Amino acid sequence: MGSSRGLTIRAQAHEHEWFDAELADRVELLEAHVASLETERGRLETELSIAQSWVKELALWLDEAQLPTRAKPIPVAPGDDLEEILLSPSTARLLREAEAVPTAWGTVALLTGLVLAPWAVLGALVYVAWPLAW
Repeated sequence: MGSSRGLTIRAQAHEHEWFDAELADRVELLEAHVASLETERGRLETELSIAQSWVKELALWLDEAQLPTRAKPIPVAPGDDLEEILLSPSTARLLREAEAVPTAWGTVALLTGLVLAPWAVLGALVYVAWPLAW
């Protein structure tokens, strides 16, 4: 009986050592997981601070864009002439003046001819020289 009791005690001691070893492995695994989570948290905190600085910068840009300018503000209810609402008064005046002047189509045709004439001459030379080159 003494030997079976000794074997039982040794078996229990051996099982206890295995249990302790399994617990130690689990603890090491959990510590490694905690370390990786802390690293991830640090990375996320860095990304959050970068995103917050971007938000602050965008807010500043938005504030600058909304500063009052000399241009006529856009009214809530649109008026009769949309062009006058969207453009500054001086630009609208210049556009009206340009529309009042009649277009000199003869001058437009002459300038177009002067611009296109060199290309026409070059095209004619290529058309004549291409068959001669072969």
